[in-house]
Amino acid sequence: MPHALPVVAVARAAYLRAGGCDWSAVAERLAVTQLEAEAIAEHPEWPRLYRAAVRVVAREAEAEARLERRRAIRSTDDDEATAGADETYRLRAKRRPATKPAEPTKLDPLARAYLDCLNAMSVEEFQSLEAAILADPIVTPP
Repeated sequence: MPHALPVVAVARAAYLRAGGCDWSAVAERLAVTQLEAEAIAEHPEWPRLYRAAVRVVAREAEAEARLERRRAIRSTDDDEATAGADETYRLRAKRRPATKPAEPTKLDPLARAYLDCLNAMSVEEFQSLEAAILADPIVTPP
């Protein structure tokens, strides 16, 4: 069954749910019924969009927390400034130690040749190839 809501609406619903909204609030914000809102979780793109939204909300919350700690550190109240500094230090101490970056993987010669071919294409050639692949997944590159 095709889904009536566009992917943009599914992404908005995912962001709202990741941010803590219940389905009735999602329905209200998207101007749909609660049953339609709950059915969004059955959309094929839902799992991917929800995971991405959770990551975005987590980053936003972390940024807000950092901002609040900075505000506390700059406070004229000594207790608040000390608490902000202690919290900042505690969180930095919990971070994982820096690890050595992974060695880049080597591409096999055929993959390297394919990437070189793609990089050498003009924008028009690439768009033509993309259109051909989307129209017929089994196509010989020009």
